[in-house]
Amino acid sequence: MYHAHEEVHTVPRFVKGVKNMNVKVGWQPALFMAKAVMELGLLSDKPIEVKGVKVAPRDVFFKLTKPIPTIDELARKIESNVLLDTVGTTVIEVRGEKAGVKTTYKYFLSTSPMTLREAYKEYGRSFLERPGIVGTSCAVFAHMLGAGRIRTKGVVPPEGLTRGERDIFLSELTERGFVFEEVVERSLS
Repeated sequence: MYHAHEEVHTVPRFVKGVKNMNVKVGWQPALFMAKAVMELGLLSDKPIEVKGVKVAPRDVFFKLTKPIPTIDELARKIESNVLLDTVGTTVIEVRGEKAGVKTTYKYFLSTSPMTLREAYKEYGRSFLERPGIVGTSCAVFAHMLGAGRIRTKGVVPPEGLTRGERDIFLSELTERGFVFEEVVERSLS
């Protein structure tokens, strides 16, 4: 499904020649559940009357929604085989023309996708406690700013940084285990 991510708006401003960009996600069934919640009006803050009492649907929805599980609860659910064997992966695909040849670049998270159970078995609790790529990226950028390794002024997205600043960032991500593999496909016709 299409996802309203900021890169759709920022990349074309900083990367010359980008004509069309989109972000898609496939968090099923969570996406369908979220869509249903929205379509049912359960996130509305406008009160409705129920048996003579005014109540906002959102208040009822949040009251009935269980809190995010703690790391201990997640570990117990994985150990007792309650959680599904979900797998996550990231793919970035860039299509265009380079030197008159139709070219596609694909970037994959180079570690093979693991289920929750496999990752927990291999890494233990540290897998659950490890910040994801978003949290890690924020920490890396904050450290780079504090160390004076980012000279670009103003509030800019990562693609607005200099090539050198982006290279430092990607190197830092690699050191923290986020490694991407690049596959280049060129049309011969």
